[in-house]
Amino acid sequence: HASGATVVKNGVAGTQSLGFGSRGCGLRCTTDAPLVQDPSNGATLLLGCNNLSRSTNRGANWTQIAAPDLLTGPAPPDDSAANNPLYAGQFPSVSTIGIAKSDPNTIYAGTDNGRLWKTTTLGTSWSEFPNPFAPAPARWVTSVIVDPVDAAHAYVSYGGFREGYRSANV
Repeated sequence: HASGATVVKNGVAGTQSLGFGSRGCGLRCTTDAPLVQDPSNGATLLLGCNNLSRSTNRGANWTQIAAPDLLTGPAPPDDSAANNPLYAGQFPSVSTIGIAKSDPNTIYAGTDNGRLWKTTTLGTSWSEFPNPFAPAPARWVTSVIVDPVDAAHAYVSYGGFREGYRSANV
């Protein structure tokens, strides 16, 4: 539930309303969940957790356009605080969202377990792109930038964040 944020004012902690409606419960969201504004309509927002939600009224109400775990897959069995102290209970989730300016029904969604998806039907159906690193461990999809005039053309970046100090960003 994203209805408020903790703020500190004059040394006193409190809650500040963000005017953000409920998205439901039981969702996995990272602390840096992507919140993206539609480039062709400023009132439309998309928010990625282990699902993808869309608001057409600046976040007051949300509609799910990708069901939980459809894009991400289920949480791995070893996703505990002992094995994953920073992101336990938040993995996997949507890590980046790209909305086509030329066609707002076209959306790309990347995940922190290396999956990349596209819909041209505003979430009615999704197509997954093959993992370019297979069979190596999946990389985070760190960014998707959609060409502003060609919704079929997008630039995607990947990073090896889960592999520790031995990995390099791709």
